[in-house]
This record gives sequence, C-alpha cells and structure tokens, in this order.
Amino acid sequence: MRAGSSPWFRAFHLGPRLALALIAAACAPITQAPHVDPELTKAEAEKQRLLVVERHIADLRRLNAIAFRVFAANADFCREKGKSAGAFGFKLGNAYSFPKDLEAGARRVVGGSGLVRIVAVDPGSPAERAGMREGDAVLALNGTPAPKGENDAATRDFGKLLAEQVRAGNPVVFRVQREKAEMEFALRPVATCDYGYGIDPKEIVNAFADGKSIYIARGMMQFAETDEELATVVGHELAHNLMGHI
Repeated sequence: MRAGSSPWFRAFHLGPRLALALIAAACAPITQAPHVDPELTKAEAEKQRLLVVERHIADLRRLNAIAFRVFAANADFCREKGKSAGAFGFKLGNAYSFPKDLEAGARRVVGGSGLVRIVAVDPGSPAERAGMREGDAVLALNGTPAPKGENDAATRDFGKLLAEQVRAGNPVVFRVQREKAEMEFALRPVATCDYGYGIDPKEIVNAFADGKSIYIARGMMQFAETDEELATVVGHELAHNLMGHI
C-alpha cells in the first residue's frame, strides 16, 4: 500500500498543520470597539443639526433676495392677472415654521420663544433701507400686538395681520425687539407678485409651483451656482403660476 493512502500517514502529516493553525488562531488579535463618550456623541449630533439649520437659512436668504427682485420686476404682469400685492423685502418665521426635522436646531438658531422674527432681509428693499435686520423679533404692527406662539400658526396669523395692514394703504409701523432694545420702523411696501416661496428640503434638482407658491428644492439651490441661474428658475416657476400651469 502506498503511504499516501494510509489513514495514519494522513493524520500524521495533518496533525502538525492543524496544531499550528489552532495556535495561530489563538494568537490572532481580537478587535474591540473603542469607547465613545456618549456626551461627545450627543454634542457632535447637535452640532450637525445646527449646521443643517444654518445651511437652510443661508439658502432661504439667497432665495429671498432673488425672489423679491423677480417678483418686483414682474409686478405689472401679476397685476394684470389680479395677483399683485405689497411687500417689504423680508422673510418672516419662527422656529416652528421650519421643516419638522429642523425644528430642534431652529429653536437654537432662530429662538424658541414663539416670537415671529425677521429671518431674511433683501438688499435694497424697504426693510433694509429702513434699518431692519435679520433676527429682529416683531412685537407689534401699527400698535396691534403681533401673533406669537410655539407653533407654525403664529407665522400664518402674522401674515394675515400684515396683509390687513398693507391693504389699508398707509405705512406699516413695525415695533421690534433687537437683543435688549425695542425700536420702531415705518415701512411703505412696494408692488410685487402675490405668491409665496420657500425651500423644499429634498436633495433633488427640481422646482415646482402649486398656484399659490413657488418651491425650490435644496438640490436645485446647490445646482444653480449663480444668482442668474436661480433667478431663471424662479422666473420659470412664476410663469407657471401666472399661466395656470399647475
């Protein structure tokens, strides 16, 4: 019989190899997950939430500046369609008017008191010329206390009150709180198109109009690198609203 066919021979030659394999396995390093401080993890998560909110606000301010100018430039067209209104060149909101997933961070960045604040001011607008600033909390309009509350209804109610004051045809006196000081600004609106606008949080290159407002997706905000490109998108969606292409 050949040695290669003997069971004893095979065991004799495999035994040392198997022993070496077992010894090597026993000496192999054991990977352990590093210890992570839960407080540091929590702090980093909060930092990331704030960065997302700050990015959203930066996009909103950019869109506000462009939309205000496009709407003002097309006020005559909107008037022909019965869709003109007066505007001051600012964007209002509180922490609860942001998308739900940004609400916690917005309370840190914008403030969680429920006061309606100036989130964006368009360069060259009546609001900027009067001296209003981003972060001003509006306390009253022409002496009427401004709506407030820890919900998104406060911003909607504020918008209704502001529209009533604008229809009266007189300058609107805004009483605001800036840090610890209170001050007043009298603004007269300029003619613009009566449509809202905002940012859709989706990371897609798209924009749409629903007949009442214009929405620019976050992905489109990044894709439109220049203000001219973004203005083209806003003007395109404005035309959809004016022509009833819903």
